[in-house]
Amino acid sequence: MAATRPATAQAAPPPSLVVAKTMLTAALMRADPVAVAKDDIQSFHTLLDAALLTCSPANLQNCKDWLLKNTVKSPRRIDALGKYLVRLAQSLADPSAPRSASKRDAPSNRRKVLHVLYLLHDLVHHLTTHGGQPTQLTKPLEPHLELIFTTALSLQLPGKPKLRQRLAKLTALYQDSNLYSDSYRDRISKALKDATVPAPAKPVPPKALTTSSSKEAPYVLPPFHGEPDSPWYDLPAGALMPHIRPNDPRPINPHNIKAVDLRNRTAEMGLINAVKDLLGYSESLYAEDEGIVADIDMMGQPLVRDELTGEVIVTEGYYGWSVEFCERMKKRRKETKSRDRGGRSGRKAVQSIQEQEPQ
Repeated sequence: MAATRPATAQAAPPPSLVVAKTMLTAALMRADPVAVAKDDIQSFHTLLDAALLTCSPANLQNCKDWLLKNTVKSPRRIDALGKYLVRLAQSLADPSAPRSASKRDAPSNRRKVLHVLYLLHDLVHHLTTHGGQPTQLTKPLEPHLELIFTTALSLQLPGKPKLRQRLAKLTALYQDSNLYSDSYRDRISKALKDATVPAPAKPVPPKALTTSSSKEAPYVLPPFHGEPDSPWYDLPAGALMPHIRPNDPRPINPHNIKAVDLRNRTAEMGLINAVKDLLGYSESLYAEDEGIVADIDMMGQPLVRDELTGEVIVTEGYYGWSVEFCERMKKRRKETKSRDRGGRSGRKAVQSIQEQEPQ
């Protein structure tokens, strides 16, 4: 089967984010005042990811403690940290950035940017309440903090005022003159006041929706099923199908296993329906109503009971082989064994008769 599976790997980060992360790593590994080990730097990104996904007090505290230990004493590290968080927020605000598929999945990118602002404000507030010097942190951080704030404002959506309300509460916290400079507080207040919410999109007429949905893009087969240059053990299981012979004891020659050539061939209706079923199934994974699955059998197949007849129905196969195919092959193997057993017993009977005959 040559249907292309949906990609599950995460998308590559933008180059600007990679560069900012590299600069932050270089600043942390420099003895300013003490170099940070590579494993500790990786632990920071793990703590930051946890704080972005779940902005709990524990996650914020863990990430804040790491920053207090390794960054606040060096203006260069604070500047590199601010540049990295700006690039991170901008990558989350990019329209092409991957979005959460459902409410049960990770939080939205808007909320992640908001979590970055919460983390930085908590860091500044900690220095103030514990007798530190917040200006040592806020002076190099304010330009980057302003960019993150305006990035969050750009993510406003019509009919969803929560983001603006939370940014307004954060702006009220910024008004503390002991934390931030007057010019920064004025710029943030002006940015919040001048920011506009995009107008809602105009509804599309039902006729236009029907027309666009009826004209589906044609399904086109890829040139090969599998990479032509890949070794046989890296090819998909479908590359084995042309070499499988029922009841053939000879092993398959690995040199004969190649990528399936699909050039100059069109997609058959059975394959198109299989791809549609797969796409429909993948969309149903993140649907609001997940449906009810009664049980899962030993082959990993969901079992659904028919409401009318009460019969248990196998909806689909997980390992690629259908139940009918497995039962047919099992039956054929039993028949082959019974024939072999019958042949051996017949030969033994003839041999015993021959031994009993007088010489």
